[in-house]
Amino acid sequence: MSSPHPLQLRPLGGCLLRWHQAVDALWQQTPTIQVERTITRGVRAGVQETIVRRGRRLVVDGCKATGELLLKQYRRAVERMLAVPFLFGQLVTDTGEYTLPSILVDARQLMLQRSLTERTMRNHLRQLLDIGFIVRKKWHGRKRSFELWINPDFICQPPAQQPAPEAPKNAENEPVQAASSIPTIGAVLSTNGTKFPVTKLPELPKDLTSEIGQRGQIPSGGISERPFPETEGRNRPESARQASTGAAGGRGAAVAAPQPAVDKPAADVEKRAQQQAYVVSAWGYAKALLYPEHRFSAEQEQRAMQAILAGVYRHFADAHFDYARYHQGVLRRIELVEKHFTRHAGRYYAPMPWAEMIRGRGYFDWENEKGFRGTMAWLVADQRAEHVSRVNRAVGKAVSELKLRRKLDRGQKTPLRIPKQVQGASYAQLYHQHKAALDQLGGTLATDKFDKLVAGIR
Repeated sequence: MSSPHPLQLRPLGGCLLRWHQAVDALWQQTPTIQVERTITRGVRAGVQETIVRRGRRLVVDGCKATGELLLKQYRRAVERMLAVPFLFGQLVTDTGEYTLPSILVDARQLMLQRSLTERTMRNHLRQLLDIGFIVRKKWHGRKRSFELWINPDFICQPPAQQPAPEAPKNAENEPVQAASSIPTIGAVLSTNGTKFPVTKLPELPKDLTSEIGQRGQIPSGGISERPFPETEGRNRPESARQASTGAAGGRGAAVAAPQPAVDKPAADVEKRAQQQAYVVSAWGYAKALLYPEHRFSAEQEQRAMQAILAGVYRHFADAHFDYARYHQGVLRRIELVEKHFTRHAGRYYAPMPWAEMIRGRGYFDWENEKGFRGTMAWLVADQRAEHVSRVNRAVGKAVSELKLRRKLDRGQKTPLRIPKQVQGASYAQLYHQHKAALDQLGGTLATDKFDKLVAGIR
């Protein structure tokens, strides 16, 4: 049995109790105010009295209920990530520090669940941001879908420290050893010193292979040992080639003595291991994001990876293709699919990874154009949108620097910190530098937009 993971999640009741205690502590820290009032009616008319009460609450009751709902979603997302070993590096860096996961929230769905108006929901999110419950918020699209990063202290428990063992009485002169044998969080959760996504998967002990059902291996039943049919002649052992040569030469040809088979090159073995890691990584990520509630058996895991190998990676048939870059695109496409299902919760869902009844109807089958194969267009649109956003940021930065250079030339008020490239170049030099950089980044589309904005600088 493996040792328990050092990153322990609080139970759901403990998370809600932690949130309740935080809200109660904020209420207790609210300063009191005194209100003077005069009674105008009744037998006590004309009496003045002083009422002591607390000031405005930082978290109202409705905001507290909204925080409970988001806390449940956040804990479910972190628990899902901890269930997949290669996703550990996304939570903890190599130094052991937390990197917050995010949850995608649909504004309309949240409003329906809480029976809130749009203004009330925005006020609740602002209160949660002010008190540090939400660490970061990022909007997507038309202010309907947004990502939230929630403080992990509400769901995570710090790793327990073991007390130092007592030294034996007869070992006074022996050097003192390290007291704690608990590995650091970064050492356990980080994968090969890198962040997600991983490129190499750790080897499992042989005694654990049967325990997990060999889920980290790709079945070789339907896969040929030789990736390309045309290489069959090259892969034959030397003795077989010499035997065929002797048979073609007739009686005068001497049969050569059999020689031992040549081992595969180390590069070929490493390449196949890397390809296997791509398939395992893609299936683990898809299982965590697209099938969080489904429990697959060992046989189903093998069938799913076989479907991904054939339908997504096409058995790695192209020897000159950049599969490392393609793998990054596959992971991004899985994220886009997960966001699509979250945005249309209850309307769309992912079918089984392999074909259950009709051949080619599995989600990862190449023949299913409406399955995962169709998300290639989503990836292209996502990359195009990211490129346009990068161009817009570069154009905005260039225009702001030109405006700052114009203010310096006119002796107007400027910020205290001015970039060195703005101070050391004239307006014309700065203009040509930015235009050349924008032309390399976005072509005529970027330069035309840049010239149009520069024409409005006075």
